[in-house]
Amino acid sequence: MHIIPCLLPEKKPDFEWTDLSQIGSRSLSTDLKEYIVVYNFEYLPAGLFNRIQVRLFQYGDNSIIWKHGSLLRKNYQKALIENTDVATIQIKVQGNKPENIVFVIHEVIESLINESFVGIKYDYSFPCPECVDSQKGDPCLFSLSLLHRANEFQAPFLQCSKYFHAVSIEEMMAIMPIDGISNLDMNLEYSLRHLKQIKSKLKYDIAFWYCENDTKSPVSPIDVIEKMDKQDFKIWYSRHPNEEKLDAITYALKESKLVILGISDEFAKDKKCLEVLSLVKNLLKKNYLLIEFGPIGGRNWIKNPAFAPICSDYRIIMQDPKRLEVKLSEMFDSIELQLEDTKNSRQLNKKPPQVFISYCWANSHDAGKKGSRTTPTSLGWLDPRGLAKFLEDNGIYCWIDTQEINNSGSIFGAMTKGMNTAKLIIACVSDEYVNSGTCKNEFRFAHVSLKIPIVKAVVGSGNLWRRNEIAFLSGDYPEFNFQLENKKALDELLELVRKYVGNEKEDELLNENSIKQADSTNSAFQELYELTQRRFLKQIGKIVYQMSSNYLNYPFLFCIDLIDPKKLVNFSEEIKKENKMIHKISKDDEEIELCTCIRTLCEHEEGWHLSDWVVIVSELLPQYCGYLLRIMNIIKNGSLSNEMQIFQLDIGHSILADIDRKSSLTKNLNESYMSLRKFYAENFDANKIFSLTADVSDDLNKCELKSGKKLWLCGEHLASTNARIIDNAFRNETFKDDPLAFQILDAINNIDASIV
Repeated sequence: MHIIPCLLPEKKPDFEWTDLSQIGSRSLSTDLKEYIVVYNFEYLPAGLFNRIQVRLFQYGDNSIIWKHGSLLRKNYQKALIENTDVATIQIKVQGNKPENIVFVIHEVIESLINESFVGIKYDYSFPCPECVDSQKGDPCLFSLSLLHRANEFQAPFLQCSKYFHAVSIEEMMAIMPIDGISNLDMNLEYSLRHLKQIKSKLKYDIAFWYCENDTKSPVSPIDVIEKMDKQDFKIWYSRHPNEEKLDAITYALKESKLVILGISDEFAKDKKCLEVLSLVKNLLKKNYLLIEFGPIGGRNWIKNPAFAPICSDYRIIMQDPKRLEVKLSEMFDSIELQLEDTKNSRQLNKKPPQVFISYCWANSHDAGKKGSRTTPTSLGWLDPRGLAKFLEDNGIYCWIDTQEINNSGSIFGAMTKGMNTAKLIIACVSDEYVNSGTCKNEFRFAHVSLKIPIVKAVVGSGNLWRRNEIAFLSGDYPEFNFQLENKKALDELLELVRKYVGNEKEDELLNENSIKQADSTNSAFQELYELTQRRFLKQIGKIVYQMSSNYLNYPFLFCIDLIDPKKLVNFSEEIKKENKMIHKISKDDEEIELCTCIRTLCEHEEGWHLSDWVVIVSELLPQYCGYLLRIMNIIKNGSLSNEMQIFQLDIGHSILADIDRKSSLTKNLNESYMSLRKFYAENFDANKIFSLTADVSDDLNKCELKSGKKLWLCGEHLASTNARIIDNAFRNETFKDDPLAFQILDAINNIDASIV
């Protein structure tokens, strides 16, 4: 779709815009904020505002756009951009993390001015953060010029002129889009701190599970919980455990740092309690503490085989009321000890899926390329991950583990939540699927407990799965065979899925009111994470264009990882000689070697991901570490870290610690990044680059987005963003659209200095 600005209506259309200052905190989430940013120009050139509208149209609400304004939407944030008078552009954003879309708009304005309106002078003002947090409708605005002047005079604070808030200069510099390495580090520190805060909002210190019948015991679990609550622990528990749903229990367990199990004879008789025990011990693998309730001396629970793995574990016996205070003290000591070193990360949830994809990684071509083990019969025509993409391309929202599982690997909690919200399960059955305990649990849970529709998609190339119980249980379910190329079956499957999914618009209407009230914490995290990436990439781009043209024709972002050299195309054993960073580890009772490598990233705006290009690192030089420390700190907070072995293995943690130590020797980000970029470029030019796939032509390309921004994107994101591939030749920011300028620069570079 295209827009012609001169044909847009003059009149501002009617639309809903909430006045936050008029709504009490009881009826609206306090997480919802409004940002007001004002750009004041000495002279606003004709056409600039409309070109801004065109570049931001990808975020636009098609029905709400006029000559002097546009309504934009991004995830759960909405923005109103208006040309309010002859020299002013005003932006108003509502959402729980509005800074990201503000930065998107700022990048568009800045790039347009640099491209086509060089020399135009303007100033911009951002709101007082205290005014924003308190939902003031008319916040005090601090201009960039005022901030620079205050910083020049080393003033520690600015004072809000409307509500007299004291605002730190450093805080404002971290919020506003100001260039510079020192400001980048402030932005980074600010963003990472807030990412951790958002993560912690939905976490619990302790999940306490007990049997409801034990509330009549001499010492009741409820009494113990009330004592714990007074110690300021954030505790999840249920007053009525018998009525609690398994998915809610699983989610709470997964989001808790420690699980306390109130075991007893009654616990051992309770089916749900035994399910929770299995979840904690076998599937979620959580840290747990055992507390024994029931009558004094009651130990019949030990006879239950389910307790065999834990019967010798440390436990606190709370059966005698006379010794309760002593046992409580013992319990608190144990809790403090276990919580001290517990690390856990929460899953970023998205909107409820319509289809849940259940599959085995061994059947995925994509997983195999990234290092997962395959078998002679595991790879057929269809990759289950490709099936998910096919469905999403056709408007069906899918749950698949690569997008949903968090850093802690707590797959069962995410799985149960995904299945409970899905309308259909697609089980990608195969020989490998029926031999996987996790896959069988998924299938049984869907078939026995949830009783929701299941469709079989046969993948891989084997047929031994038909002799398994899964084949028996799924005998009446529709089946589509994708072992060999079968595009017709894909279309038939899509048609069937649409029948099960129903009318998506009806579902959206059901959730519309809750979406308007407040955005999810997950959305806030995603927006802040994107903002962190955008700011970092912008600064890296400025460093790149300071370098010689010899080093410009390569992707901007590099990270460090561990990789099995056997997975690399054309890898030579000679590379291992004199390499100080070859690591041997034991995995699945097999010793494997891992090489330390530098990998490039696709720079997609909604989240970076790994490319297939790899350069082996023989030694971790200190000059690389200043840059690596910063980018790895960003990556570890997002889902990308799930795919990287450096975050999963002990040797990887040692390398990251080494980077942290060595980074103090090279605090200058410019020099550190340039050193690593030169290392990558020299290896690339010397054909010392390797790939996880034989064909790298579709891996990364330099592209121009519709917003005018230039990024290195993979083939998938090149297509999804409708970007265009641009020449990888050197582009000076000032003359990047002028071919004659490039000819002049090349001629200057070729002048023989000796004859001048």
